Amino acid sequence: MLSYVEGMLMYLGLAKVLLKDFQAYALAAADPIRRATEPLALAGGRPLHDLPSSPESKEAWARAVAERDGVREGLIGVLSCVEPRRSYERHRHRQAKRLELRGGPSQCLHDSFYLIHPRWGLACCASKRR
Repeated sequence: MLSYVEGMLMYLGLAKVLLKDFQAYALAAADPIRRATEPLALAGGRPLHDLPSSPESKEAWARAVAERDGVREGLIGVLSCVEPRRSYERHRHRQAKRLELRGGPSQCLHDSFYLIHPRWGLACCASKRR
């Protein structure tokens, strides 16, 4: 539902969020995730690493850290990296004199939690923050 403009507009309507408040709403929704990332890594005694570019292999990093630190199960570490994504922005339509929501390419800071699951092995859970 949130992957296209009409679906996002429907969601915002149900959530009673006006387009003029969209940016503040989106930032407020992402803020708890952003604030929780580093403490989660530190609480587990695991590294939080900034990856300079998204084309670098995140899986290779996770496997190398797991091997280096002897991680057999649980959190390996958290990677932060700017990656391309589809996003929304509020746009003022001057002729129609109203606000619109537009979708398009953007960039976003992704936090990827790498862990070793006892049954499924290497796994990644990612969260996005702007």
